[in-house]
Amino acid sequence: LGIDVIWLSPVYKSPNDDNGYDISDYRDIMDEFGTMEDMDNLLKEANDRGIKILMDLVLNHTSDEHKWFIEAKNNPNSKYRDYYVFRKPVNGKEPNEMKSTFSGSAWELDKDSNEYYLHLFSKKQPDLNWENKEVRNELYDMINFWIDKGVGGFRLDVIDLVGKEPDKFTIPQYIAYFKGKDKDIDQKKQVVSDELVVLQQKITAQEAMNKKRVEYTKRSLAFLIFGSFVAVTSFLIAFAIY
Repeated sequence: LGIDVIWLSPVYKSPNDDNGYDISDYRDIMDEFGTMEDMDNLLKEANDRGIKILMDLVLNHTSDEHKWFIEAKNNPNSKYRDYYVFRKPVNGKEPNEMKSTFSGSAWELDKDSNEYYLHLFSKKQPDLNWENKEVRNELYDMINFWIDKGVGGFRLDVIDLVGKEPDKFTIPQYIAYFKGKDKDIDQKKQVVSDELVVLQQKITAQEAMNKKRVEYTKRSLAFLIFGSFVAVTSFLIAFAIY
C-alpha cells in the first residue's frame, strides 16, 4: 500500500465502557487485543518496515477502574485524591451546573465520602486534575515509556479539555464554550468550502485548457497527415512525369 503510519485507536487496558477511551492501565494492553508481547512484536515488525505506530491517547481522564482512582476513593487522605477533581456538595447538591458531554450532570457523588467527582464524559471516566504537577509528571513518564518502546507518536484525544476551571464553570460559561467551538467549526467549514470553490475553479480551468490542448493536437495531427499526403502525392506525380 505504500503506507508509513498506522493509527491505532486505544489499545490500553480498559473495561471498555467507552470503546477503550476509559483507560484503567496506561502501561498494559486490553485483553481483546492481546498482550504487551504482541504489542512489542507489532512495533518491531512495523519499524523494520519503515512504518510508524501512532497511538490514540487519552490524558483528560482515566477509567474509574484505574488504580489511581480506586485509591482516591478508598482513601480521601491519599495523594491520589488530588489526582482527580473532588468537590464538596453545595446546598446538598452538585457543586455547580456543569453538564457531561454524555448528558446529565458532570458531577457524580462518591457516597462513601459524600463528595462529588468531576467527569466531563461518562461517570466511569473521572477527569484528571492537571493542576497537580504529579499528575502531569506521571503522564509525561508514561508517554516516554511508549516512546522508548518505539511508538512513533500520539493522537491526543480531547486534549483541549485538560485545562479547565471546574469551580468557575457554570451553565452560561459551558454553553458559551461550546458555542465558541461551534463558531470555530463553522469558520473552518467556511474556509474549507471557499477552498473547495477555488479548487473547483482550478479544475474547471484545467479541464478547459486540456480540452483546448486536445483540439489543438487533433488539428495539428490532421494538418500533419494532410501535409504528408500532399507531399507524397506531389512526389508520385513528379515521379510519373519523369
